Amino acid sequence: MSKEVFDKFLDDKITSYAKNIIARGENNDRSAVGELDVYTSILQVLRHKNEQSREIASFRALGVCDAINDILVELKLIDKNVKFWEL
Repeated sequence: MSKEVFDKFLDDKITSYAKNIIARGENNDRSAVGELDVYTSILQVLRHKNEQSREIASFRALGVCDAINDILVELKLIDKNVKFWEL
């Protein structure tokens, strides 16, 4: 998947969950906010991965992405020396 296609996927997901928060009830809001946190964290890290300073991406975003990476490693979907956002 190209970077442009993946960026569009993330943007579409973020837009969709933001609309859900506006349109639906409180329980759905909590779920949508959790998913938004994941998608926006990935987007933030991906958009800044080529910057000289990784500090542009928030520590929270980096933490979320590190947790996702740990899961992917544990499931043996990627090598322990690989970061999914660097693929």
